[in-house]
Amino acid sequence: MEISISLDPAVNRNLERYLNEMNAAVLSLNEGRLSLHVDVMDGKLVERAAVTVDEYDYVIRNALVPLDVHLMISKPHERIADYLNVPHEPRYGKIVRSITFQSEALSKFQAVRLLSVIKKAGFKAGIAIDLDTYVEADDLKAIIEKCDVVIVMSVKAGKSGQTFNMGGLKKVAAIKKINAGARVILDGGIRASNIELIKKAGVDTAVIGSYIYESADKRDTIRGLVRLVDSIKRIY
Repeated sequence: MEISISLDPAVNRNLERYLNEMNAAVLSLNEGRLSLHVDVMDGKLVERAAVTVDEYDYVIRNALVPLDVHLMISKPHERIADYLNVPHEPRYGKIVRSITFQSEALSKFQAVRLLSVIKKAGFKAGIAIDLDTYVEADDLKAIIEKCDVVIVMSVKAGKSGQTFNMGGLKKVAAIKKINAGARVILDGGIRASNIELIKKAGVDTAVIGSYIYESADKRDTIRGLVRLVDSIKRIY
């Protein structure tokens, strides 16, 4: 299982410094199962507003390891050009590997069409499913079938530092049955104390934000998480 470091806790505080710190930490660990995760919020679909288009551009220009982009914005089909047209080929190679948007933001037709647009632009495409969204609704299943990536929220979308909710974890197996080839990302409230449950459930990528951001020695915390994940036998 991969660990993805969320930049969200640093937004509106010290995004530039934290990105540089995480770049250095990941590269120094020489660990291929680490990545970055960036949440874009407009204050309309979710309560918070975070990561402007300019900040997004800065992140993808300066990230040195692969990252996933999660758009928590209203009408993403009308605004996707802002996220596809910025340069995605910095001097270190292609950085953005996937772009997802909230399933709740669009109809089935709009979502399927937007997935196609993102894929044609050269990225893996997917949806994010909020904590209280029912995975097995027919329209949602039809969208999941078209996804390369599915983010499952284990907290309510839009706020950093919330407590992990088992309701999110229960959706992982259902998504795997609908689309066995999709990479399943779990995001929200993940820390060392619950990461065993997460790996054993079959999660492919665990997004960790506040637990790393608030630690005194962030590189050591990341190293410890990698070792912990390695010690857990996956039973999914």
